[in-house]
Amino acid sequence: MLVFVLIVISSMTILAIGLAYRSRVEMRLSYASCQRAKAYYLALGGLQWCKALLAQTPLNPERTTRVCRFNSSAASDRERLFEQIKTYTDEPMELVYWIRDELGYLSVNKSDSGSWENLGSIRREQQACILDWIDLDSDTNLDGAELDFYERLEPPWLCKNASIIALKELLFVKNITHDRYIGRLIDSAAKIAGKVDYQLLFESDPEKGNPGLVNIFSAHGDGKVNINTASGGILSSLPGIDEQAVEAILTLRAGPDGQDRTDDDVCVENAEGISRLEGLTELQAELLQQYCCFNSDTFRIFSYAEVKGHKCFLMATVRVAENRPQILTVERLL
Repeated sequence: MLVFVLIVISSMTILAIGLAYRSRVEMRLSYASCQRAKAYYLALGGLQWCKALLAQTPLNPERTTRVCRFNSSAASDRERLFEQIKTYTDEPMELVYWIRDELGYLSVNKSDSGSWENLGSIRREQQACILDWIDLDSDTNLDGAELDFYERLEPPWLCKNASIIALKELLFVKNITHDRYIGRLIDSAAKIAGKVDYQLLFESDPEKGNPGLVNIFSAHGDGKVNINTASGGILSSLPGIDEQAVEAILTLRAGPDGQDRTDDDVCVENAEGISRLEGLTELQAELLQQYCCFNSDTFRIFSYAEVKGHKCFLMATVRVAENRPQILTVERLL
């Protein structure tokens, strides 16, 4: 009888310990889920603030340039183009967000593929696979991939053979990994959180290392890039545009003080402004007029939130018509 009682007590003890452990694990999981949800909605808040910023005033070339090429001057701080927020609660929360011009990137659907080769950071087989994905035919480029490749995958899917609508479609393309898609973008955002180091936003140069396809391509636009917001790497990839021409553009954009992203920055408002650039040949001026535009109505918002080590990184595409921003796509990068 005593043995039976001991067995019952032991069994109940083991059961109680098991239930206590399970409850503890579930509480931890619930807490972690709560923190992840907080990070997600904090990042959504960053998207909404950027939408409000874009809706404040008409987006002429000067305004677009200012919003999308953030500078760390006091004037820009007042406009809150980029901000780090710390809450007054006991929970450490941080939020950083910024805006980029979609036309500051190369259009994956419309841009001259010769520009991709000039970048040097996209391998030949990646270029071929992207071109096979968006072209209308079923002919396979050298090192590319068409339907016969994607049908053999598990699970299989179709080769689109049409224009990309959302940039994340590139993740379905052969040879495009998540690391190749994101590049150093998440690392840069994480380094910014906790300290205001604006230069980290601009360290992903399309000509160097692994900038990520999100720092090179856009799914929007007619093939022209905004001369006021495109990086030097993107501008130098345009056919016929050499380093001297890019330097002339960047020098003009920097304004009288020679410092980029400061209050005296200058924008090119029309084709006549290109012809007045010093150091350009007549052919280069014509090419820039062919490959460049001067304003935009489509923007990319990045919003990175961190709550007690739980992170969320969102990327949204927003189109602005009559000062009314409309979100076209939202993608979670992290």
